[in-house]
Amino acid sequence: MRVLHIVPGLETGGTEVFLANLLPALQARGIESTLFSLRKGGTVAARLIDAGVTVQALGVGGYVSSALAWPRLRALARDIRPDVIHGWLYHGNLAASLVRSTIPTAYLLWSIRHSLVGRHHEKVATRLMIRFGARVSRRVDRVIYNAQESARQHARAGFANERAVVIPNGIDTNRFIPDPASRSRNRRAHGFGDEDLLVGIVARYHPIKGHSLFVAAAAIAAGTDPRLRFLMLGSGLNNSKLEKLLACSGIRDKIRLIDERTDVSGILNMLDVYVSASWGEGFPNVVGEAMACGVPCVVTDVGASRDLVGDAGAIVAPGSSESLAAAIVELTQRPAAFRLELGAAARDRVARLFSWDRSVSAYAELYANLQERLT
Repeated sequence: MRVLHIVPGLETGGTEVFLANLLPALQARGIESTLFSLRKGGTVAARLIDAGVTVQALGVGGYVSSALAWPRLRALARDIRPDVIHGWLYHGNLAASLVRSTIPTAYLLWSIRHSLVGRHHEKVATRLMIRFGARVSRRVDRVIYNAQESARQHARAGFANERAVVIPNGIDTNRFIPDPASRSRNRRAHGFGDEDLLVGIVARYHPIKGHSLFVAAAAIAAGTDPRLRFLMLGSGLNNSKLEKLLACSGIRDKIRLIDERTDVSGILNMLDVYVSASWGEGFPNVVGEAMACGVPCVVTDVGASRDLVGDAGAIVAPGSSESLAAAIVELTQRPAAFRLELGAAARDRVARLFSWDRSVSAYAELYANLQERLT
């Protein structure tokens, strides 16, 4: 079976990294994958190419280049003659629908990995994509969500519920493991001591990720214990808006910013508590990765976060720095043995309910069912 995947870009992000892991795993099961990136290749492209996945970057950067790229996209797709065209994210879904119009025999899948939390969090272009998706979703063979809550939200927005399939992301518990040696080594490398109570967030800088909420909660929590320190990792953190917020927080000396890294497991192992402060999520991979590393989590109740964490962490309402701070304090003031026990329960939950093999098998089964219909 030949599957053509179309994604907006391949810079580091949850969906892009997920694809970098998923497509080689599917190829090992006999599902041939080609991936088109509408923009440039990005940091994830090399990983895919090294794993044997064919990648085409179209270099789209605006309306004019989009129009110019369309004939090339159509010609490349026809050369591949895919059995399935699989779009990822709203813009990738639109492109997949356009390509399918030239290859009507192919099955069309969309993947939506986004939660709908309010128009003010969305760009105008994204709002238009959501409206488009709702209008034409009944022409799609399957719409794949990575969270039940996201599927419910999109159904309320007019998406065809009868086309919906939910496949949660999988967490690689062989890669993300508790590593005490890495914890001490990385703490020393980044200026933290073994006695520090370290609380962290890993996310690209975007309003929906709640960095301002995290800083506000950190400022409240910091006053409860002089050992508390905070870490923020992700792309785009070095900006004037965040720096101004940190300067006004009163705890700038207790917060360290780290740019995008590939050794996320090592960073997560440094932490005593992981925090997701998002206003909206689909399936927050990094929460599952922190859990797999044995790190207790405090998460806002958005997307799949509640389903993921369950009773192996703390869940608070989105938008409340006071609630977030209270949950951080509750965990950091507990004995280290309690956090170790809660972290072990978190890892066990991920391994049982959200394993990587389980997610790959669900995609392979979906494609296999389509292949039966093709033959």
